[in-house]
Amino acid sequence: MKTRIAIPDTPHCIPLIHLLEEIDSFAVARGTTDAVARMLRRREVDVAFVSPMEYARESSEYRILPGYSVSSLSGIKLCFREGLRTIRSLAADPSRISEIVLAQIVLREEFESRPSIVPIVDAAVDTMLEKAEGALWLPGQTGQTPPPAALDLVEAWGEMVQLPYVHGVLCVREDFPASDGRAYLLESDLVEEVRRVEYLLPGPPELLTILEGCEYALDEPAREGIAEFLRYAHYHGMIRDVPSVRMYSAPDEENEN
Repeated sequence: MKTRIAIPDTPHCIPLIHLLEEIDSFAVARGTTDAVARMLRRREVDVAFVSPMEYARESSEYRILPGYSVSSLSGIKLCFREGLRTIRSLAADPSRISEIVLAQIVLREEFESRPSIVPIVDAAVDTMLEKAEGALWLPGQTGQTPPPAALDLVEAWGEMVQLPYVHGVLCVREDFPASDGRAYLLESDLVEEVRRVEYLLPGPPELLTILEGCEYALDEPAREGIAEFLRYAHYHGMIRDVPSVRMYSAPDEENEN
């Protein structure tokens, strides 16, 4: 039985997609971040790479697979019109909830700003800035680089809390079925395997630059980065409770049979 796994088509997940698509134990589904999250919520897949906010939404059911995440110390930009003192409106893809929350946390903590969100999908930064005073730019978005007037939200987050920003983790439920795919995810050095695939990718320079800034280990700083992000989200009223960062542990084989 193949393990069904969903991975979003975002630049930092491309090495993981390439790796798992070459392994017979997996049936890989790809999609937008919100489509991937829906697949796991609807039990259409066994595993999915989801954002911290999606984990928080379903934390009573979800568990995080140990060992692997994607984090960075830079990369998500808040672009704005030249000369602005306060950003009152922010254009963003509404499916990128964790990134929107990151922007709101930084703006509230550092600038005492609470912009309204203007939903806009798959648009260039210039177009977004015609509709709002600020625009949320993500690596790989519309193939463009952000304009000079931009704040790196991940860098700002790191300066605030001295921790990385975690883009996402692999989540499952406690009844994650036994399979060769489950064994691979739990027993292999997934970080080393992803790094090996990343090294061999024939991607454009822009993609390789993005990946150079990524870390894949779900180590103590990454786990604490998730926990701190969720604490700030709760403090600012974006989630009702602060969920524990709960890791998945496979049951004993004897207990499964």
